[in-house]
Order: sequence, then structure tokens, then C-alpha cells
Amino acid sequence: MQAKTLGGAGLGFCRHKLTDSIRMLATATCIGVTVVLCACGGGSESTPQAKDAATQAIGAATHTLTFDQVKTQFYATQPDALIARSSSGLPVSFTSSTPTVCIIDANALKLLNAGTCTVTAAQAGNSVYAPASPVSRSFTVGRSAQKITFPNLVNQFIEL
Repeated sequence: MQAKTLGGAGLGFCRHKLTDSIRMLATATCIGVTVVLCACGGGSESTPQAKDAATQAIGAATHTLTFDQVKTQFYATQPDALIARSSSGLPVSFTSSTPTVCIIDANALKLLNAGTCTVTAAQAGNSVYAPASPVSRSFTVGRSAQKITFPNLVNQFIEL
């Protein structure tokens, strides 16, 4: 009879002859690992190990980010909200790679100067989902129009 190893050769799991009986006692799956607890029994030629665990690597679920394009913004005005979504529904965070032009404060965009602002949306994952690939958006921060007003100078005379 041919010998077989449960869980892969050389891993030290239930080794048995094909005529031996294997009984699965329990199985549990967590992200990254599946554990199977088994008991081997059989004839005198088997080398039963009463309770052996076999593991199988499994991957975390994947998800993607969508990050809406950001139109030109103007310094000294209220910027538009950044809109990004994760296909998993997990929250998305933002970072700026141009802190002299724009920053992220409490997940909201703040404009500091005119120039090009680059913001990256990210999602770090959790116990079910792997981290999503980050998405970056660059946009122009323009100068706001300058407006100067003077008070009305009614009935003002200059004597010479």
C-alpha cells in the first residue's frame, strides 16, 4: 500500500496507509490560514499521530478604491469635498504628498497655497480584506480673484 501524508509531504501531519481511516475532528478558518484537526488510526504499519493539524494558506479578500477626479480649486475658498469609496465599504483615508500646497486635516482637504496638489486615497484593510491599492489625484489650486473695495467718499472736499 502507498503511504499518504495529509496536509503535504514532510509537514509532519497524519501519515497513514491508504487503507487507514482518517477522521476529521474540527476545522477552523481565519484569514490567511485554515486549520484541520484530524485523528489517524489504522493498521500496525501506520504511524498514527492522535491529533495532527494541517494548515492551508488562503488569501485575504481583495477590494478596490475609486477616487473621483478633483476639479481646479481656488486658494482662500472652501475646497470641494474629496470623494473616494472602497468596494468593501470600509472607510477611506487621504494623505497629501504636496504639504506646501494642500494638507489633509480630519480627512478634509485644506488649501494652503496656489500650485499643484496631489492627494492619495488609501484603505489599509482589516481582518477580512487586504489593503487596497492606493489611488492618487492631482489638481490645480489657483489664485483667487483679488477684490479691493473703498468706502463711498461722498461730499469730501480737498482744500488747496
